[in-house]
Amino acid sequence: VVDRICLNLSGVLGEHELEVDVPTGMRARVDADGLSRILSNLVTNAVKFSAPQSTVRVRAHEDGDFIVVSVSDEGTGIPLELQQRIFERFFQAPNQPVGKRGTGVGLAIVHRYVELHGGRIWVESDEGAGTTFFFTLPAGSAG
Repeated sequence: VVDRICLNLSGVLGEHELEVDVPTGMRARVDADGLSRILSNLVTNAVKFSAPQSTVRVRAHEDGDFIVVSVSDEGTGIPLELQQRIFERFFQAPNQPVGKRGTGVGLAIVHRYVELHGGRIWVESDEGAGTTFFFTLPAGSAG
């Protein structure tokens, strides 16, 4: 499912490289359309906020009863004081470059999709050193 989602994002990537490291055979209890919306938003944001020809990474690993998925970029990062607010509906970070300002709903929707799947989402970022979004999904086959 992840490979198909990433293939569908090839037009969004532009000059960016996409690295995918998801073990074959890994299973999560997830709605494929929901996962597509989650990954599409996170990868699109990573492309939007990082320089052309940089790398966006999608990784996953098992951690007990959960699959941990991450989407990382090499962008400018998110200031610490904004990291908790970015999941709020209609929140828009100040000083975004022209053409990169969103509506403030994408990450709120992603947050809700992850919650509906029984997981959680968080961000780790250092200004000037890129951003990684992590989210968890219950391990196992979809029911």
